[in-house]
Amino acid sequence: MKNKSSVIYVGPSLEHIVREGSVFRNGYPQKLKELMKEQPFLEELLVPVDLLAETKKAIRNPESSMRMLYRKAEKIRRKE
Repeated sequence: MKNKSSVIYVGPSLEHIVREGSVFRNGYPQKLKELMKEQPFLEELLVPVDLLAETKKAIRNPESSMRMLYRKAEKIRRKE
């Protein structure tokens, strides 16, 4: 029996849309789907749960692409 793998949102919390650390297994909330249409890069901040530690480490590295994506998401949060 195949299970859909869970993903975790590793970006900053976006008020009324998604909280940092939220885990999804069978799709995403409507508000998050709508925002991902406008900001497709957010999907890259949804990573398999088993890659959480590695991803968090990458986010702490100022030169990593994950850090740049996280910072880009922070700019969205400031505009809310």
